[in-house]
Parts: sequence; C-alpha cells; structure tokens
Amino acid sequence: MVEPSRGRWIGRPITRAQALGFCFAVVLILALMALTATADNERQQVDREPDCQDFASQADAQRVYEESGEDDPYGLDRDRDGVACESLP
Repeated sequence: MVEPSRGRWIGRPITRAQALGFCFAVVLILALMALTATADNERQQVDREPDCQDFASQADAQRVYEESGEDDPYGLDRDRDGVACESLP
C-alpha cells in the first residue's frame, strides 16, 4: 500500500521553485484577466454614443450637438428646437 505524501505531484516531489513558479503563473493569469476586463470596459465607454447624461452642462451638450451636424445623430435635441439637452443646467 502506498502512503499519500505531501509535496508530491503525480508521484514526483515538488520543489520550492516549482511551487513558486506555479503561484507566479496563477497570479500573472489573474492580472492579465483583470487588465483585459478593464480595457474592454473602457473600449465600450468610448465606443458608445453620448447622451444627455454624459454632459455636465447644457452648454457642453450644445457644443457636441452643433459639431455633429444638422441631423443630430446622437438624439441630443429630442424636440427638434435646436437646443440640446434642455434639462441640463
């Protein structure tokens, strides 16, 4: 009968260097996953179209509205009176 022993992996002893290498690999993978998630989130925020909630003031929204042209691609002027995001201060 074979006694299970600690510090063995598939019948071979694990060295301290191997254990540290394994831990380093796990930490590296987790860090890369976190960075990827952060980058995806930032990309989604940049790619989406602005709406009135994205502006601190009506003047900022008006500037974007005027720069975007007459067709109002972002829907900042819902009542089509030429004033964007009228509810903002």
